[in-house]
Amino acid sequence: MSDEERPSGILGRITPPPPEQRVPASSVDVLLVHVDPRFGAKVTALLRKNAYTVVEVASAAEALETAQGGCVPRLVVLDLDDASRADLAAFSGLQRDGACGGSAFLTLSRTGGEAPPGFRLDGSLLKPIEAAELVEAVRRLCGPG
Repeated sequence: MSDEERPSGILGRITPPPPEQRVPASSVDVLLVHVDPRFGAKVTALLRKNAYTVVEVASAAEALETAQGGCVPRLVVLDLDDASRADLAAFSGLQRDGACGGSAFLTLSRTGGEAPPGFRLDGSLLKPIEAAELVEAVRRLCGPG
């Protein structure tokens, strides 16, 4: 018996609502886009310790797919270090395609590199970043955790 055929106890069969009736997962505070898994793990741990919900992805294309799937964050944090040209082009798509159009955007980099052309930037931080500095920037752009 497949999961769809299996009754759900006394409630009967439960089917998910159609996509147009699903509520977006708006409880996500931060969508972190990074290439370096060690850096991403540190940032995620720090933000979660400060009561923020974090979703990590490894590319701008994956971030766009995640947002289009219903994960609409209050803040998108983009690590520009090691980002490919395709990632830089896709970063603009996060705002342009409307999936994260209402989100704030914060970039992180070692060089202070510019955001992609046409990209609305709400803040940027230079690496190395102090933990308190990152948490303060997230608090200002995202609100309290």
